[in-house]
This record gives sequence, structure tokens and C-alpha cells, in this order.
Amino acid sequence: MQLSPRPPCSSQYSTDEVEFAGGELTPHSLQSVGRCRDPEDGEEASMSTAAVPSASCSGSGNKQAQTSTPSTAVPPVRHESSKKRWPDSVWSDQKTDWHPKDFPFTATPGPRGAAAELQSDNPVDFLELLLTDELLELICLETNRYADQQPPTDQPHSRSREWQPVTVMELKRFFGLLFLTGLMQKPDLELYWAMEEPTAAPYFNKTMSRNRFQIIWYNLHFTNSETLDKNDKLCKIRQVLDYLLSKFKELYMPGQDISIDEGTLLWRGRLGFQVYNPAKPTKVGIKSYILACSKTGFCFAMKPYSGEPVVPVSRCDVPLVQEVVVFLLEGLTGFGYRLWMDNHYNSVRLSKFLLGLHVHTCGTLRKHRGEPGAITELTMAMLEDGETVMRHDDNVMVVAWRDKRVIKMVTTFHQHDMVKNLKKQTGQKEKVATAKPTCFAEYNHCMNGVDKLDQNLAYYYFVRKTCKWTKKFVMYLIQISVFNAFVLYKAKNPASSKTLYQFILSVVTSWTTRTTRRENKTAVKEGEGVRDEYQDQEEPSYCARAPYLHDPPSRMDGNAAAHLLFRIPPTQKKYPTKGCRVHARHGVRKGTRVQCKSCNVPLCKGICAYLYHTKLNYQDYPLDQGFPAFSNPP
Repeated sequence: MQLSPRPPCSSQYSTDEVEFAGGELTPHSLQSVGRCRDPEDGEEASMSTAAVPSASCSGSGNKQAQTSTPSTAVPPVRHESSKKRWPDSVWSDQKTDWHPKDFPFTATPGPRGAAAELQSDNPVDFLELLLTDELLELICLETNRYADQQPPTDQPHSRSREWQPVTVMELKRFFGLLFLTGLMQKPDLELYWAMEEPTAAPYFNKTMSRNRFQIIWYNLHFTNSETLDKNDKLCKIRQVLDYLLSKFKELYMPGQDISIDEGTLLWRGRLGFQVYNPAKPTKVGIKSYILACSKTGFCFAMKPYSGEPVVPVSRCDVPLVQEVVVFLLEGLTGFGYRLWMDNHYNSVRLSKFLLGLHVHTCGTLRKHRGEPGAITELTMAMLEDGETVMRHDDNVMVVAWRDKRVIKMVTTFHQHDMVKNLKKQTGQKEKVATAKPTCFAEYNHCMNGVDKLDQNLAYYYFVRKTCKWTKKFVMYLIQISVFNAFVLYKAKNPASSKTLYQFILSVVTSWTTRTTRRENKTAVKEGEGVRDEYQDQEEPSYCARAPYLHDPPSRMDGNAAAHLLFRIPPTQKKYPTKGCRVHARHGVRKGTRVQCKSCNVPLCKGICAYLYHTKLNYQDYPLDQGFPAFSNPP
């Protein structure tokens, strides 16, 4: 799961084509293509991009390019400034002269590898291709290690004193209940175990106790805290992150149209690489660069922003966002993909560079990103409504179009033609037909891969509030894995009508019922006045829990047969106990091994059970004086 080693610098790059070993782009390819030290003369060499015109860059003083630059060099990918752009003589406005390069799409989109071989209609089988037992064993190992590393506590009733190592089967139950919280939204995690009607959710208590769930959540860990790499800000989640991203690429190939955009995980705590963007719905949090399939929203690649460059670069003239583009495209170069990006990433030079990797690009363009001067200087007053201005060279076309404002776009595979567009105008009841450039119309349709991903994640969001960013981010990765598994399921079962809700619910059912719940293997002997109803059951039972703040209204109905005391079934303890309700109302902590069958309230046999079922204010009667003065006490 480590990145491939850095390729050595070589002279195989030419001004006509940028070649990579095996047609594959490695995470360090950009560093090799940028600047590298020549082992022969020990001098740094600047290298030129594929298919870049040989004309020199014109600056404010019309400086000529250095003659000492080797002809086999490729310049580094970087933002263009107003003082460093291609001269206008390179650009043409003749539509007939523009012939974009046509690369056939040679990839096979859809599931591949183990996902392509899987013949199943069970949703959990597809999720377990991503959340494998190998990954869950890693989480169990680090969670148990972290729990053992905690210092012992002096509190006699602390939950940490009852810690038992978590297993893969139990971790699946834990994640199953966590997925279920996304389907049943409640403001607080503890409310899922509350028994007050009508919001009670007994399935949670039936599957796992609240205390056990909370202590697993408290100790959930993903790496060894004693062997952290201090130079890696993501070292605490690195193993899970690399494993899941490798699975995303291993199991699915996106369609021809792919898009890159940012996704933000809400985080308001203190964090060194937290970002703030007021233009986004989630304004503050952890930002991630995501490459997704425009058709399905499948997350193929991801790069969390942590402040440092994607690849170690010894120079500062290469923008981080453009290195991110090359990093995310690993495994997709050479197939004729069409990449859609917004103006945060795009530049003319980046488009030419990616064209040498057989990757078409299209997207909006900011000012001073290498566009010709005729495009840069355009204003609203210079264009009619709907008018366009086009310039192109041998590889790239730049278009400016006036809509509500002047919008600029760079593309390497569109013709300069118009399509019909229905637009609603003020004062008109019906939409008015207008003309829009084809590249703008297709951009609106294809630049939505990450938006589809975010939209589906928001439907059943189970990422919980926590004080540790590592837990929240890993839950974010697992939520993405659930959606990716749903895309794999729909691709392999196109006739299935399951929705994302039904897919998650099926996974929850499989992980919480297919595994063993609350091991009740030992039958408890029948005690005096206590019946045992668990010894003949095949399925392990569970002990329902009554509301603590409110007593059930049926406790004083006079039906003694309905209020028999039954022994609390075994859990991880052979003889578990609970706090007696009557003693608790008297301010005394006393455990009991039985509870009322109808009220689901733990009670001590004798005086406590009698007072609870006969007295309205049972907390006012003393417990040390025995039964009240009756002729025939029970």
C-alpha cells in the first residue's frame, strides 16, 4: 500500500511527446517531468511540455528564451501569469483551422477484478470487497492495543475496568449499528438505547449494550500510537486510507467522463490543516481532493489536504493543485479519458501537459492562466449577450462567452459550435430558446461526479460527532466505501430495484443478525421464585431495558402473574447484575440478578418487588423495616 518509488531522471522526454514507462503515470512523474538534476553535468534542466509551440514566451520586455535550455526538456507545470503567456501570434481565431486531437477511449468501465468475478445479489458481499476482514482485523488489533495502552483507573465503576478485546464479528455488529444510525436520525448517540416511547429503538439494545458500544467507540483506533511518523500529518489514518483507496482503484474503472472537485468534512475543532471556504456549503473542515466518475459518482481517487505537497518537490513554482491533478490521475492515463475541472485547477499549460498523457481536459478558466491576451482583456461591455470569442492553437481552444457575466473555458476536444438552450428570462412565462457553446453545455452535465457522491452521502449520514478527527475521517471513508459498494452492486445487478436505503438496511441486517449476538450459551439454573425462560431457546435472547426516568404505568395494575421476576440472561458475564430501581430511588447502589418480566425493571426479590408494584411513591417507604404492617404480607 506504499506509493511506487520515484523514477530516475532520464532523457526520454521530447518536445513532441511525453512518455511514461508502460503508459502509466506514477505519483512522482510530475517531479521527474518538472525539473531534475542531470547526472552528467550536475545542472538543473528545465523541460518543455508535450506539443508546446516552439515560440518563445513574451514578457513585458520581450525577453527571448534562454538558449542554454536543452531541446529535450519539458517545462514544469505551473500557473501562467499576465507577464508569462504565449504570444498572440500563436493563437488563431479561424474555426476551420481547429482540429482537436481524437483519442479513442480504450478503457473498459465498470467493475473489475474481484468485483467483476462476484456473482451475487446480496449487498453485504459487495461491501465486504472493500471493508474486508483484513481491514477489520487491523482495526481490531489497533483498538485492542490502544485499550491496553491506557493507564489503569481507580474508579471502581469505570467502564474501562470491564474492557474485553473486540473481535471482527463484534466490530461488524458495531459498524452495523453505526450504519443504522444514518437510517434512523437522532441528535444524540445515547438516545438510540433509550426506551421511552414512542422513540424507542429496541433493536440497538438487542444487538449490543450501550456501554459496550460506547467503550468500543472510545477506544476505536487505527494505528500504533507508539510508532507514529511525525513527518506525516495523516499518519494516524494512513493505513486505513491507503488500503481503501487501493481497493477503490482495484475494483472499478470509471466511465470516459471523470471530474475533480473538493469534498469537505465538517470539523470545527483545532487542527493544523483545517480549511475555511465561505463559498462552500460546509465552510470549515478537512478538505479532500476527489476524482469521481461523472456518471455514477464512484470515488476512484482521493487526496486529503494536509498542507504539504502531494509529492516531495524541491521547488516552489509548481502549484499544489496541479500536482494534485496528476496524482489523482494515476492509473487513468493513456486511455483517452475526458477530465472535467473547474477554474481552481485549470490552466492552458496543464491542459497541454495532460494532452501528452492522452487525457482530454475541459473546464472553466481563471484570469492569467495562459489564455491569449484577446481573451484576458474581455469585459462585459465588449460583448453582446450570448456572443463568444474563440482562440486556439494546435492543441487547446479557449472560449469566452457572455451570459450573466463573461465566462472563460479551456478545452482540448470540443469544436466551436453552439447548441440550443432553453433559458428563463424576466417577464417571459415560457423559457426562451438561446444558443450556448457545446463545451459549456457538456460541462454543466459532466462536472457533477463529486456532487453526486456528496449528495448520496448526505442522505443517510452516519458520521458521528467526536473529539478526535481521526475517527470522524475514517467514518467518512467508510461512508464513501458504502456508496462505492452500492455502485458496484448496481453495476452487477442492473435489474435490481434496491435503493441506497434498502442496500444499507440489508447490510445492517446481515452484520447484526448473521453474527452471534450476546452469547447466552450457559443456561442458568432456576432459582427460588425465579423462572428461567432461556434454557430452551435456540436463538440467543436479550434483556430489554426500561426507561430510567419514568416508571411504566402498568406496574400497579394488580396482575401479579404478569409481574413475575425472571433472571437476567447472561451476556459477557455468566451472572450479570443490574442496579435495583427501588434502591436507586433511595440513593443506594445495589445490584440484582432478576428483573420484572412486564416492566423490564431490575428489582430485588422481596420488599423491593412488593413496594414497586403496590406503592405509588415507593421511594418514601424505608427498606430496612421489612414489609409494611399488613396482616398477610406477600
